[in-house]
Amino acid sequence: MGEIKRVSLQAAKLLYERYGGGPRLDGSSLCRDCVSERCRVLRLKKQLDEDYKEISNLVKCTPSGEGYWVDKASLRSWRQLALEQLEEDEQETKHSNGHTNGQGPHTNKFGLDVSGGVEDETKTFNEDIICSHGGLSILETERKLVSNEVWTKLREYFPKAPEFTHIQEPCRQCLTLEQEEKDNEAVSKMMALDQKNQLLNLFHEKNRPTLNKWPQGTDRLYIVPLFFVEEWRKFIRYVWFSIK
Repeated sequence: MGEIKRVSLQAAKLLYERYGGGPRLDGSSLCRDCVSERCRVLRLKKQLDEDYKEISNLVKCTPSGEGYWVDKASLRSWRQLALEQLEEDEQETKHSNGHTNGQGPHTNKFGLDVSGGVEDETKTFNEDIICSHGGLSILETERKLVSNEVWTKLREYFPKAPEFTHIQEPCRQCLTLEQEEKDNEAVSKMMALDQKNQLLNLFHEKNRPTLNKWPQGTDRLYIVPLFFVEEWRKFIRYVWFSIK
């Protein structure tokens, strides 16, 4: 309706007499399908606002035992994702003569057919909760446990989102890799500490031997590139300060 203007019969008559054109549309000329679709969109937007308020209040409470894992990024942006989905559906409807996409078996709360767009949806909602092996991410700080009620409402908007209950164990492959990384860090730290203690003067650039002044009891000196020594010191500092 923002692209047209309603005028009186007298004004319309004057305009048509002076400029011609057509067709002449009155109140009975509105497209029933378009009006119905517009009403549907307005109702869904209102429902979305109500669900957003309700979910925002519900997630403040910690679930008592049972629940579902949702990545925090999706939990912050789900309303915007759902709104974009609705607006996209509205645009598609305008270009398809009022025929919506929501007639298939897999539709969300907006009536969008998601049976052929599972991959795209997974990339936009709750994707960060999945690790590279397809299991539950081991990064607990990036996910939040929500109640069954919250998850049920979210699934109405994203029916094909990945689902992990509260009893789902994190990916075992990721846990194994994490433990291996910790073990390697521990070995590196022990090695760095041992080398630093044995070569403390070299690390601090103190009491370095010269060709004119050999250390007592030494009959052989070795020459190594300065670049190698500098890189070795960087290794010691990095391991010592980065691995706690």
